[in-house]
Amino acid sequence: MCRSARVCWGVGILLAAIALGAGFSGCGKSSERHNVLLITIDTTRADYIGCYGLSDVKTPAIDGLAAQGVRFARNVSTSQCTNPSHSSILTGLYLARHQVYDNRTPLSDKALTLSEIFKNQGYATLGAVSARHLKPSNSGFGQGFDTFLATDQPSIPASVRNQDYLAELEKLARDDFFSWVHYFDPHGDYAPPAPYDTMYEPGDDHDPVPSRKSMESKVAKSQDLVDPDEIIPLYKGEISFLDFEIGRLLATLEKMGVADRTLVVLIADHGESM
Repeated sequence: MCRSARVCWGVGILLAAIALGAGFSGCGKSSERHNVLLITIDTTRADYIGCYGLSDVKTPAIDGLAAQGVRFARNVSTSQCTNPSHSSILTGLYLARHQVYDNRTPLSDKALTLSEIFKNQGYATLGAVSARHLKPSNSGFGQGFDTFLATDQPSIPASVRNQDYLAELEKLARDDFFSWVHYFDPHGDYAPPAPYDTMYEPGDDHDPVPSRKSMESKVAKSQDLVDPDEIIPLYKGEISFLDFEIGRLLATLEKMGVADRTLVVLIADHGESM
């Protein structure tokens, strides 16, 4: 079993819920049970994470998790779309079973979710998302959560999300808890804050690039960027910025004194075309 700030980057999340929730149903509180922190990061390619082989991308927090724990080398997302993929992550079901095929269809309240499993085992449950289409009224993802932090903005950066999320998380220091936090930053538009906006220099790996509509993603077109040599450095900057904020989250677990009994599960919902 993974322990103490270890990472499971894969689809074994439901098994972790069964082991920690149902499996410990007869155990005592806090001293014998593990907290579970599920971190989902939007639109993040594995090969743009340091521990997956792209050495020039600075991701020390994520790399540290991988070094301490378990890194899944092969993992296939159930969908290239955010809400369907998260529905699978939260239920362990394929799309044909949970019936969420887009970002407008809510997850049925008949579905059994991770948060409900943990809540039924006496865990405090805290959820937080960083994009409007993931808010419970649209997604149905509020099931089983005591507290759920959402946003009415299209998206918010991890630094903003962490302002209230970390404060709420610290309130759970004396509880057994399951918490899910979603970060949106690697999704376009690509606009990392300083100094991450200039951390990676544009190259010429993809020159020449013809300006054709078939090559212009919706994200790149909205920023008047069609050259991947300009887009990719900003994408890398978003990932490094997010890694910094994940580091803040992990430091909060240490501050709370619960890092040694918290299972950290980090997974992307899907990748990016690039």
